[in-house]
Amino acid sequence: MGVQIMSKKLPAFQFYPGDWMKDPSLRACTLTARGAWVDLLCLMHESPRRGYLLLSSSIPMQPVHIARCLGCDIETTEEILDELVTNGVVEKKIEDEMSVFSSRRMVKDEAARQESSVNGIRNQGKGGGKGSSSSSSSSSSSSLSSSLTSVDSYEIRRTPGIDRVWRAIPKRNRKQPETARHWIGVAILNLESKGKSNEEAQDFLMEKVRHYYESEEGQSEYWRSPARWFNEGGYEEFPESWRTRKERVEL
Repeated sequence: MGVQIMSKKLPAFQFYPGDWMKDPSLRACTLTARGAWVDLLCLMHESPRRGYLLLSSSIPMQPVHIARCLGCDIETTEEILDELVTNGVVEKKIEDEMSVFSSRRMVKDEAARQESSVNGIRNQGKGGGKGSSSSSSSSSSSSLSSSLTSVDSYEIRRTPGIDRVWRAIPKRNRKQPETARHWIGVAILNLESKGKSNEEAQDFLMEKVRHYYESEEGQSEYWRSPARWFNEGGYEEFPESWRTRKERVEL
């Protein structure tokens, strides 16, 4: 998963009537399941991790929670979920003995949106020039309130707490310090935009990074460098995914 650069509420998501009507997996579902799927898409859009059915960033919605949201009894809800999963409309994974339901399309679209935001930060950072830095500095508060993509690398690395989080990384894993500090700054700003104070964001990241480098993946030959881990949004991943990991080729 990529780093989430900003988490401001998006008022809408793209809906293509043509795709809806032509998707054979969806058309094979009953009218009840198709109607429920619209509600589930709305819940996923408002989720802490867009595209997933979650109560919080680390707690998946279970059928009992989904039933309350849909206004159905749990038996009907389980039947709907089974139908959507069986027909390939909903993706279901088991993590830490809990089901995690998601929309592949929405997850893919969100990843593309985040990548666009990351590229925006990179391009701002490459813009350079004294005039560019002073302009960004004078308007940093308004920039942060609207979008982190308007904050350049200089401003990101001035974010309080970066060194404190960096020191939480085991010494043997401290690679690419400059790049890592940049992405730590992005992570702190990302968490602040979600309502955490700067200190809360620091404490959260310190705990997550320690947990990661003590995990099976973090101790294996496939451990990710801090720069890569923060860039990929490792602090928002389910810790259970760190039990085993093989190097993946990014498509």
